[in-house]
Amino acid sequence: MADYDFSTLSPIDFEKLVNDLVQANEGVRVQRFGVGRDGGIDGRFAAFEGNGIVQAKHYRASSFSQLKASLRKSKDQVLGHAPARYILCTSQDLSPDRKDELVAELLPINIVADDVWCREDLNALIDAHPEIEKSHIKLWLNSSGVLERFLNNETTNRSEAFLSELQRANALFVAHEGYTRAQKVIDHQKVLIVAGPPGVGKTTLSLVVAARYLEDDWELVAVNSIAEALKVFSTKRKQVFIFDDFLGAIKLDKDALSKGDSDLRRFVEAVRRHSNTTRFILTTRKYIYEEARLASETLADEALQMSDVVLELRTYTEKIKSEILYNHLFFSDLSEDYLSALVRSGLLSKIIGHKNYMPRIIEWLTEGFRLSGCAAEDYPSHFLATLDRPNQIWHHAVQEHLDQKARTLLRCLFFVPDFTGIDRSFVDWFDESINLLAQRLNFSVSERELSRTLRVLEGSFVEVFGRRITFVNPSLRDYLNADLSHSTTLGPLAECIQNRNQVLWMWRFIKSEGDRIGGTNVVFRALAERCLIPNTTVSGQVSLYDFLNFAHEAATILKERAFCDLVATERFANSLDLDIYEMPKLFEELDLDLYELPDVQAFREYLRERFISELSQTQFDAESGSVMLQAAEEHPDYLEEDEHEALVEMADSVIARTSMPDVGDVDSDWTNLEEQLEILERWASDPHVRYLKSQVDDYLTELEHARQASEDQAEEEYRLYGPRHRASSYGPAGHPRQNTTGETEYRAVFESLLSPTEV
Repeated sequence: MADYDFSTLSPIDFEKLVNDLVQANEGVRVQRFGVGRDGGIDGRFAAFEGNGIVQAKHYRASSFSQLKASLRKSKDQVLGHAPARYILCTSQDLSPDRKDELVAELLPINIVADDVWCREDLNALIDAHPEIEKSHIKLWLNSSGVLERFLNNETTNRSEAFLSELQRANALFVAHEGYTRAQKVIDHQKVLIVAGPPGVGKTTLSLVVAARYLEDDWELVAVNSIAEALKVFSTKRKQVFIFDDFLGAIKLDKDALSKGDSDLRRFVEAVRRHSNTTRFILTTRKYIYEEARLASETLADEALQMSDVVLELRTYTEKIKSEILYNHLFFSDLSEDYLSALVRSGLLSKIIGHKNYMPRIIEWLTEGFRLSGCAAEDYPSHFLATLDRPNQIWHHAVQEHLDQKARTLLRCLFFVPDFTGIDRSFVDWFDESINLLAQRLNFSVSERELSRTLRVLEGSFVEVFGRRITFVNPSLRDYLNADLSHSTTLGPLAECIQNRNQVLWMWRFIKSEGDRIGGTNVVFRALAERCLIPNTTVSGQVSLYDFLNFAHEAATILKERAFCDLVATERFANSLDLDIYEMPKLFEELDLDLYELPDVQAFREYLRERFISELSQTQFDAESGSVMLQAAEEHPDYLEEDEHEALVEMADSVIARTSMPDVGDVDSDWTNLEEQLEILERWASDPHVRYLKSQVDDYLTELEHARQASEDQAEEEYRLYGPRHRASSYGPAGHPRQNTTGETEYRAVFESLLSPTEV
């Protein structure tokens, strides 16, 4: 008979188990409630003459009086749901008398003693529904009998280490879509590769997948080489082999790989021949596996194809991320003052929704020994600061596992905004850069190096969408920002630059990092010589204003004024884009002699003609026209008379083309138009603008009256009917309400960490 004390389950895990047991025992579908929105209940099901309610109280180390006090506190919430049936589940041991005492305490809630399920009752239900026991690995994994038979005697030390890790992983794990895919892959293929970026949870997933086989007397064989796996392979025992960070334990090169090729092939084929008794789970970083396949004909052989499950951060929904954080805090050794500071900080939603959220960072930040020197009151801000700059996650992967070509490609990609298409100039930049670095650092380069290197990075470092590439996680861009600040690669990259956009991206990076970058003059010299000399081959359309600013700074640093003179020539300026929204600001800077050009007046006249021409040829709408006029209003003293007249003509043409939004359009369309017309009215000579403005004002006034009437009606309905319905978590037709989880909801759940009874 099952005899669990449920100590390996967090309150969230206990709630999931209880709902599954109610669903199986009662033959009904139990609706779980989302984070923080339970209103005092943990599950809901259809019962005779109404709704049934489930409440889980996981009070494994609490007294009976503490349990009663908690139920007394939540009784009003439960009564608000008016349940036709109420099932209370607790991990405490209860005698019949104590069950009766709880029923009396809960009156007038509709509950009978048989619906108070204690530890003994839950264990009996687990016996009656073994499929639930098997699906809740956290229940049985840590029992001594299971762990002993899971060990392979010939690899005991390593396997024991894995079991220790498995016990912790089991407590912290939260099931997600990747777990479901992994189970399907290993059931079908018998071999599973779990790949992904560093710190995303690959090892945890592989261990939990392996744990599925424990109840059927499989043993764990943890290996660090294929030769070791072949040595202990047996057809007489059921074995689950785990090779953690396979191919990543050593720095790969072609010689090392070819030496192990044949062993890997032999072992995979042996696993598949004996698929009734053998499974093989490998974890690796995606880029290492791709690099190995590129270097090895054997690994690239279609006959040896091994299905992989790539873990990505987007695998983790907000709900899953909140449960991962909760479990880490629940099973952590943090004192309550640290937990209290975090829960009451108001930062839970920021942590869970942070762009750099990653399971490994959460693990680090919930281990007490890593917080030495951090006071409890500083813990929440320390948590966020680490998420802001999680460099340690990427350092080892980039510096130890990637070769110079892959690191160079990452650094080139750093100077390309996410989701920007990779064009011919980028390919040429990368090719020229690695050829230059190969000469200086003495490594070899082959043909089609970009596509080969991109395959190494894809999945672990970058995601590829056709010609568009983005980093797999924003934290990698943060790491590269710090890495490039101390790198000697910037100079060679600047020497090989191909495109003016690349020039500006690198220039802005240098400006933002300031004194932290060494050899700034060398980089500026390379950029300037690449694109600020006559007969340059660097291409690309960029803003004349931006490029003139770059040329001015290069001239100032390198003390070569000729750079500005070049950009100010009509021939060179014609090759640059004229962003007319920036022109009023540029006019002011030219009049103030900020660029110290030899013939400012001639350049100003050239810009005047281009500016007026662009104004007459551009089809502005109300939004873009008002933006242009706002830019002009910020520098009114530096506009010449004919430039001012051209802006008035532009405003009149916009007014002539402006029509009212449809009545059914969103309010913001009308509000935005009102603001745009106010700007246009200050410039336009056409009186029609006042008529348009009055129409918008009238409509917005009517809209405000209608909104106020609607709010008054809603307030009256709430006053009359609200108290009867506001406790419900369900909308029309029984569908759950889709509210966005926020700080209040998270705090409601995480506060259970602070209670000495809610354990």
